[in-house]
Amino acid sequence: MPQTPYLSLVQKIIRFFNNMILTALVPVEKPGWVFRWIFKIPVLLEFIRLDSLIPGWMLLLVHEGRRTGRRRVTPLEYIYHPEDNTYRVMSGWRGNTDWYKNIIHHPEVSIKIKGKTVKAEARELTEEEVLDYLLEILHFNPEAIHIFSRWAGKTIEPTLDHLTEVSALFPGAALTPIENLPKQI
Repeated sequence: MPQTPYLSLVQKIIRFFNNMILTALVPVEKPGWVFRWIFKIPVLLEFIRLDSLIPGWMLLLVHEGRRTGRRRVTPLEYIYHPEDNTYRVMSGWRGNTDWYKNIIHHPEVSIKIKGKTVKAEARELTEEEVLDYLLEILHFNPEAIHIFSRWAGKTIEPTLDHLTEVSALFPGAALTPIENLPKQI
């Protein structure tokens, strides 16, 4: 489906507010209940069948709770890597997020992108892959360096040395589809 200017504008507004929220408002230690609900807005959009408003750089990760065994859905920004057919995602709060802990415990997940769902296998990213991910994010969103600095607790320059130094603070996962997902959207 071709992207309309309206959707592009909506997605730009979402990115702006996402950057602003993560840079200035969200507590560094944990998001708290207000921001947990705000971050779940894409799940609501999918539920009310307005998933076309979910930005193209966001997927819904369906995973199993490590303690409850219940189905959970978490919206995440991703970068697609066609060479190994993986969707790479990053955890905030130094990996101290429920979704990240859940997929480490239960790596069998599903990915929802633009209304399409496929089963996938999750694995932790290596430090080199995390570094590549950070560099890719900065390529698409240079303002993200402020988010990284905030989460690292110190000013980070967008250089290879600084990003290598802090890459361990940003654990991530590669989600590899077990079945075919339609061509990259």
